[in-house]
Amino acid sequence: MSNIEDEVNFLDFGEVKTIRNALDNCSGHLEIRDLLLEKYPVNKEFFYDTEKAFDDLPVTSKHTLRKALIDYTKQTSAPKELDNVEMLLAELECKEHVIRTTHITLSDMGENKGTTLKPMIDVSKISEPFEFDFEYCAVCDVRQYKEELTPPALNVNFLEDIAEQGSYHVISEIRESMEHKEFEQTVKEIKDALDIT
Repeated sequence: MSNIEDEVNFLDFGEVKTIRNALDNCSGHLEIRDLLLEKYPVNKEFFYDTEKAFDDLPVTSKHTLRKALIDYTKQTSAPKELDNVEMLLAELECKEHVIRTTHITLSDMGENKGTTLKPMIDVSKISEPFEFDFEYCAVCDVRQYKEELTPPALNVNFLEDIAEQGSYHVISEIRESMEHKEFEQTVKEIKDALDIT
């Protein structure tokens, strides 16, 4: 193999190490390793090769790797590692979005003026159910509403939980009931993030 071919099939050791660290406790670890090494055997001693091989990963493996890298940032504060993760996430670009839609119905249970053990529900504050379709890519961070990109949705925990589940399983509908205060707060966050009037 020529030196040029070597360079094409070889990546910076720091990035390879970061991916290895991120995937150490990941259930898709061996599958991704095998897929990458099949295409890039030159990096065998470093465990992985990355970058151009990302395009060849199946959608589920791509998402697994992306999630592992994001989770890894919560476990490390090393500047070099964080820089590597940022670069690798940029390389894991989603060229063809896999959009899934979940129909969400939130119901207001009213206000509990009692305790958890002895609830006394005030039904006078019950609002109408809130329904909408939430669209998201199963691979990357794209969030949509009525086919319009909605970046603020990434900051709404309720929506992110749905996207997290939907990334692995096709979920077409979610129904959830919540206490009045939580209902009001959640609906406000969702409306603000998705620009629903």
